[in-house]
Amino acid sequence: MKFVKAEKNRVYTPVIGYRRNDQTVTVIGTLHLGSHDYYQSLQQEVNRHPVGFFEGGIKPLTPGVQIPPEMEVYTGIRQASADNHRASARYLGLETQRNMLTYGEWQNADITLDEFLTVAPHKLLRRLLKLKDSMEMFEDVHRDHPEELARYLK
Repeated sequence: MKFVKAEKNRVYTPVIGYRRNDQTVTVIGTLHLGSHDYYQSLQQEVNRHPVGFFEGGIKPLTPGVQIPPEMEVYTGIRQASADNHRASARYLGLETQRNMLTYGEWQNADITLDEFLTVAPHKLLRRLLKLKDSMEMFEDVHRDHPEELARYLK
């Protein structure tokens, strides 16, 4: 096993190869938030593999799929999650996976929002719905008291 490293911040994520006969599958651990150096090292590892699968969040609704009206309240979860990653990275002086990595011919293995809404327990959906509200509050605090929020997050 080897690791993708960003020494300054001491971030290590595993790179593990699984081999059976003449086939090898490599799993590269990835964080949604990290330093610029971390993502540079990770990009080098990704580039060593011409094909693969990656994940990074929930894909949009499948075109043409209608979700039940009672589930429409949850459609903001996907954006709230992305906003949370961006805001957290900005406040902590980090980068996001989505902004820093390119995958070439790799395929996105994320599920779509409609798939997620179908399989996620309602308890989880209700908790995630609160994320959208907390992000709005987070942005208000940032606008009104950015130094205080930065101190809290660091």
